[in-house]
Amino acid sequence: MPLSDDEQRRLDAIEQSLHDDPKFVARATVGGLRRRRVLLAGALLTLGVALVVTGLVATQIQVAVGVIACIAGLLTMAAALFIGLHRRASR
Repeated sequence: MPLSDDEQRRLDAIEQSLHDDPKFVARATVGGLRRRRVLLAGALLTLGVALVVTGLVATQIQVAVGVIACIAGLLTMAAALFIGLHRRASR
């Protein structure tokens, strides 16, 4: 169903205002999305390594806590790798 002339004008105005907004353009670019995804993956990987090291130290005190922390760290690192390597499907 085609748009009316008024609806088309409104849609064009909205589109133009989005192109004129530098914040939106910076966030909507592929490079911006990729950069955020890489930063998130790096932060999760660092958190996972810290959890594994903490779990290894905690194992000396109480085995169950250490094992749980190590497993949580490994799962966090796996999530970081998935986020870092996952590519969105083309639409």
